[in-house]
Amino acid sequence: GELRHGEAVAIGMALDTLYAARQGLLSGHERGRILGLLVGLGFSLWHPSLAALPLAGAMESFREHLGGELTVTLPEGIGARREVHRMDLPQLEACRDELRRVYGLDAGAKGAGALDDPRQDLPAVG
Repeated sequence: GELRHGEAVAIGMALDTLYAARQGLLSGHERGRILGLLVGLGFSLWHPSLAALPLAGAMESFREHLGGELTVTLPEGIGARREVHRMDLPQLEACRDELRRVYGLDAGAKGAGALDDPRQDLPAVG
């Protein structure tokens, strides 16, 4: 099926979250909370078109879209951010592989149980 804009943004946020965790900017628990929120909002975090996407070319296209310098905003903990101007391609490819493994069609119900429960530390609403 076709990938809608909001779904593409959610997948990009998931990739950035996994990358940030690999770079030490997020704990495993924070990573789980962010990914769990995206899934809880109803987003699928994998699309078959991502498997064949040449990530180096996609990053170059994004750099050109931004007007010259690559700038990617990564989460640094919950509620904070860090802008980076380079990304390690093998690490980014490993993040894509992790998304496929956890959220791909063969992963079951959206990777349920594969990550920390994002709701465990949220305050009660009421």
